[in-house]
Amino acid sequence: MKYSLPSNWSGDFENDGVLFFAQRLEEMLFDYSIDLYRMPLLNTHGLAEEYCDVANKVKSGEVKEYQRDIIFDELIESLKNDIVLKECWSYENIEKVIKTFGSSSQQEKYNTISYISATLSNGRYYDWCVKTIIKYTNHPKQKKKLESALRCFLPELISMGYDAHYVYSELRKCFFEKNVVDKDSVKKFLDVFNFEIHKYTVYFSVSALAIRFKDILVSPC
Repeated sequence: MKYSLPSNWSGDFENDGVLFFAQRLEEMLFDYSIDLYRMPLLNTHGLAEEYCDVANKVKSGEVKEYQRDIIFDELIESLKNDIVLKECWSYENIEKVIKTFGSSSQQEKYNTISYISATLSNGRYYDWCVKTIIKYTNHPKQKKKLESALRCFLPELISMGYDAHYVYSELRKCFFEKNVVDKDSVKKFLDVFNFEIHKYTVYFSVSALAIRFKDILVSPC
């Protein structure tokens, strides 16, 4: 396990929910953490999308039915344990959906799961993740719920285009380097991910021998 300590903790600030948030995220993102402590590849939203994709491939004969059924079982388990959906979509909705699967045809299952996927799309599930995280960082005794929210949040953030190494780098900057850690640090960190498009200049290091081919390399194709 990997646990760093904030280098500049505000003297009048005491909240181990914030500390748990930072340390647990670091552990999930650290390249050499064992699989047990790393973030899951898919959350409920990702599993719903994966199910729909695989179900369509079953129809076209590209994959076997058992592969769809494996994902379905994983999705049901994820729905039952998803703290974000329980907080923001309601436990009653989750129970209602799961009960309908018992008597549903494959097409009806597909339609329901497709609806779930659409409901969680367009940033809605991400916003729910953020809302749930902020709630439980302010309730330090609810670390299991915060842990569950982080396991929903990270796969969603990565699926929306952010690189895990970039997230790790920003986490280090915000909590473990020079910044003062206080009650607003979690929100400041989450605000980094604004999904705006940025332009970058990229440099590549190459051998001096490449100069011989400069004219070829810079000429348009």
